[in-house]
Amino acid sequence: MDERCLFEQNTATANSFGELSPESWSTVATVWGALKWDSAIEKEYNKNETVKTGLTLVTRYRSDIANTNFRVTINSNVYDIEGYLLVGRKRYLEFKLKSLEQTV
Repeated sequence: MDERCLFEQNTATANSFGELSPESWSTVATVWGALKWDSAIEKEYNKNETVKTGLTLVTRYRSDIANTNFRVTINSNVYDIEGYLLVGRKRYLEFKLKSLEQTV
């Protein structure tokens, strides 16, 4: 496990008028993980090339990150969690990640 991974949770707050503030994220956990590239899709939209990548992240089991309410930042790249699997008897967590589409 050689990648430093930040698990972040959306912390939307309301002002005195009840309006929600813009998205802000706070770090819940920093863990080491191993990445495996599953797929990469390139497509052209309005003459811009975009890339969408799929990854699998394996971390040691932790109960505080065993859900999909987070996003993960790895090497300054942000990924959404699509789902996760429990591997072994609470030994590892395997997260399926999806990157936001990035313009090339």
